[in-house]
Amino acid sequence: MLKSHFAMIVTVILSLVMGILMGIAVILIDHLPFNFMNLYKIWAMTVLDVLVVSLIIPYKKWSASLTHRLGLKEGTLPCILVSGIIPSLIFNTVNTLLISGAFIFHSAEIPAEAQKQVWLAGALHDWPIMLVISFFAALISEKIGVTIAERIIHQKN
Repeated sequence: MLKSHFAMIVTVILSLVMGILMGIAVILIDHLPFNFMNLYKIWAMTVLDVLVVSLIIPYKKWSASLTHRLGLKEGTLPCILVSGIIPSLIFNTVNTLLISGAFIFHSAEIPAEAQKQVWLAGALHDWPIMLVISFFAALISEKIGVTIAERIIHQKN
């Protein structure tokens, strides 16, 4: 949830960076042609998914609750790693289902009657791989987002 200007900046930067990282990963893992259109489509879908999910699902609140229940100190490596699990599960699931669906449904190369089965098999294949990648992509993206947000906020003061 976006409750401050700082959080909004972090979320936007996170979605932009994560979109590029995930786009490259999807292209490489699924052996798609590495071209601007494929990268742009995946990047755009990832950015939109992250921004919309960030507005709807209080994943930061859930992560904070989890780390608190586990007794982890804020700012420590275990806390940072555990707090990244819930957002990664949410974003990865949404992105895997939507991006694989976008490439499979209404594809002329895949018969209409086989598309649901191909989509499910593709999503199940990609989900665990992309979970690991999205976990680390989110950690990197959030760090970049926080750094940029801090600079912007400090420039205004």
